[in-house]
Amino acid sequence: MTGKASEPARFATGSSAVNESMARLEELSTRLEATDVEAEVLQVGGAGMTLTFHHRPETRRSRALLANSDVLTDAADAVRRQRAAPSDWLSRASRRLVGADWPDGRAWRFGRLAVFAPPPEYVLAWKCAELEVASPDRARSIRADLRYIARLLDLPTGEDVLGRVDVYFTPRQLAADLEERLDELLR
Repeated sequence: MTGKASEPARFATGSSAVNESMARLEELSTRLEATDVEAEVLQVGGAGMTLTFHHRPETRRSRALLANSDVLTDAADAVRRQRAAPSDWLSRASRRLVGADWPDGRAWRFGRLAVFAPPPEYVLAWKCAELEVASPDRARSIRADLRYIARLLDLPTGEDVLGRVDVYFTPRQLAADLEERLDELLR
């Protein structure tokens, strides 16, 4: 698949800011093509979040699907340097393409990069899975994302959170102590 974006028909790409955002995202996708990583840039309630996955996972286990987010971070930083973009260019670009005024389901595909606004429960489920395998630095960001989405959905306890993510994962696919960790996080 090439780095060209698949574009929803109802969206005009005439503005220079949108065109520059698309060019940066296409460059990021091209950089990801050289790795074993696919990435999703997600808009949830106005906040931008990311997920990284192995391009060809050998299993359906959530821990094996998730990839090291440093690959995406490094590729996005290279695009920033090459295109003299601001440090938050990826978040800005995703807001331009799937901002808060667009309904869930709006999506763009740039090769191995997807930019879309999924249901918050989708992101909540993957952040729960990602928490188990994240580096300490990445875990801080994931915990902040989890708190944000839990508040957005008015989910005050770990049990409430797990009740929403069971559509995406079975209890066996998530950490055994996840409910307790979420309770601690949401206090």
